[in-house]
Amino acid sequence: MDSAFVFFRMEAADGVAQTAGRKTTIDTCIQALKAAELWTTQFDALVVCRGKGVGSTKLNWIKDANNALGVVNPAHTEDLGYNSIGTGSYINSKYLPSTQAILFTLNNACWGFKVSGTLGTATIYGALADTVGTIMMSKNSGNASLNSNYAVRESYASGYNCLSRSLAASFDFMKNAGLNTYNQVSGNLCPAEVYMLRLNYSTPYYSPTTEKLEIYWFGKALSQAKFLEFQTIMNTYIASL
Repeated sequence: MDSAFVFFRMEAADGVAQTAGRKTTIDTCIQALKAAELWTTQFDALVVCRGKGVGSTKLNWIKDANNALGVVNPAHTEDLGYNSIGTGSYINSKYLPSTQAILFTLNNACWGFKVSGTLGTATIYGALADTVGTIMMSKNSGNASLNSNYAVRESYASGYNCLSRSLAASFDFMKNAGLNTYNQVSGNLCPAEVYMLRLNYSTPYYSPTTEKLEIYWFGKALSQAKFLEFQTIMNTYIASL
């Protein structure tokens, strides 16, 4: 998908076109991602919540599928991202790995996000399946189910966080510039849509109001070098807003 089609979808989502300056900023980012092979050959979904417009900031830049859905009106702050407004308010990625993934496969997958602000004490970025709670990542290291290929007993941080799995028995948890490797065997892709800005994995589903979701992505495994390159490109985009 080229920049022109991204702009077309943004205008359709917001009812107004992006300005010429914003189009230049977005196009520069997309071209840099393509040059780094961090585009359609790397990601199934890349949602950039930092921007202008409550429709366009939920769009998957990679393709016209898996566009996010706001549940109970998460608030958008222009050029900063989304935050929950309270109980039951979050972002549904509309991405269901077990049935919708293309590049994201059991032993070749990555999933990550960038957040800022005052983080919730037990925010879960993940998904629920029946009563077991298939969780991908938890702020509270005690709240992690081991029922999917992505579950980690590690707190995420303000900034960039990514789980990248390229081996059947382990995955890397990359937090900004840091890297931890976890040994873990799993036979499942996450069988439910992935939620962002979600607190607790049993009812009631409280969500933090002080934490900003800026970017998130799904795709094939990222090396640490590529993860850092991705950060550089996205930070350049953010600085240009």
